[in-house]
Amino acid sequence: MKEKWMKVLSGVVIFVLLTAIIFPCAFPGETPARASAAHPRRFIDGNHWLPAEQVISLNAKLDEVSIKHDFDVVIAMVYSLKGEDAEVFAADYYENNEYGMGDDKEGIILLIAAEYYEYAVITTEGYGTYAFTDAGRDYMETLFVPYLHNDDYFKAFMAFADAADDFLAKAEEGQPYDTGNIPAGASAARAPRFADEMNLLTASQASALTARLDEVSEKYDFDVVIAVVYSLKGKNARVFTADYYEYNGYGMGDDKAGIILLIATQYRDYAFVTPTGYGTYAFTDAGRDYMEKFFLPHLRNDDYYKAFMAFADAADDFLARAEEKRPYDIGNIPRMTDAQRNSARIWAIVVSFVAGLSVALIVTGAWTAQLRSVRKQDLAHSYIRQGSMNLRVKEDVFLHKNVSMTARPKDSDSSGGGGGGSSSSGSFSSSSGGSYSGSSGKY
Repeated sequence: MKEKWMKVLSGVVIFVLLTAIIFPCAFPGETPARASAAHPRRFIDGNHWLPAEQVISLNAKLDEVSIKHDFDVVIAMVYSLKGEDAEVFAADYYENNEYGMGDDKEGIILLIAAEYYEYAVITTEGYGTYAFTDAGRDYMETLFVPYLHNDDYFKAFMAFADAADDFLAKAEEGQPYDTGNIPAGASAARAPRFADEMNLLTASQASALTARLDEVSEKYDFDVVIAVVYSLKGKNARVFTADYYEYNGYGMGDDKAGIILLIATQYRDYAFVTPTGYGTYAFTDAGRDYMEKFFLPHLRNDDYYKAFMAFADAADDFLARAEEKRPYDIGNIPRMTDAQRNSARIWAIVVSFVAGLSVALIVTGAWTAQLRSVRKQDLAHSYIRQGSMNLRVKEDVFLHKNVSMTARPKDSDSSGGGGGGSSSSGSFSSSSGGSYSGSSGKY
């Protein structure tokens, strides 16, 4: 009997141990306050844009910052907003996936929608709006948005995580970023003055061009920027260029002074725009028409390096003239550029040589003709004896005829775009309402 009870007791012990291993939740005192297994990942790549090792690194970084400050820091990538406002969609996504720490579900989320390249940053009210003020979020965007516009998503997301860490640390010190204590000047993630999505230039060319743009920009305290993208994404060329200028944090001084040339290779569009103010003083409407003569011929020949360098050199010249209070405008614009003038001189020499040679050949030909005693004749009259030939029958026989027809020329639309050049010019507004002036067309 004793042996039987020992077997029963052993079975009970084994059952209890197995229960403890398989069902740890049976011991509530041993369960962490927040079970990580029940919490969704803090980085969601719904578009599968990043490699696995970067996804792992981002999740580890976001977990580190979130646990450190007891505040959820989340990044999610989706394809479409499904017709909703970006911020509303981001808030719903945050709630539906049960993010948030503590009773107030505190946290912040950056959501990217790939369909139309939209993003939103939203945070919970309370401590979230204390740590991430309106002015603070504007500053925070300057730290990661430039990477987004260059499609460098891993750097953008890491910059967002680092910024969240910094913002939360400042809030814990009682000094959250807000109007009055936001660092002045360009952000650490400021986009380079030459951005080439399509890799049109070699590395050495890109480096030389960037150095030239930096030189001109710093010389006049005026941003001179060139960007290459694939598509305008359905936008007007000038509006897209102005938005690109703003989103990438370009512009120097309080009025964000600068000029940008942007080309979109998909349909060979180009635009160059400048914010109103000193930019429109230095680059007038008439001046921009003249400026096109420097770089557009090279663009049309797909000689991008020469075109971009010509734009940078022209900007240098225009800004120098503006500093001298003599900006290029109606009344003081040369009829042709230096390159065109040199080309005209070469053609003048060639034409003069050809004309001189032609005159010389005509004169010497006339002299040579006078030395010949025998002449070529089309008829044999000189070989026929007078009266020896009598034609009795004369007939005209119709053989065939040739009819040549030419179509009447049709009127063409003068605004048609085959030849390139400016298709639009003047003042306009960016998507955010900023005031700009610029020109655009096909190359």
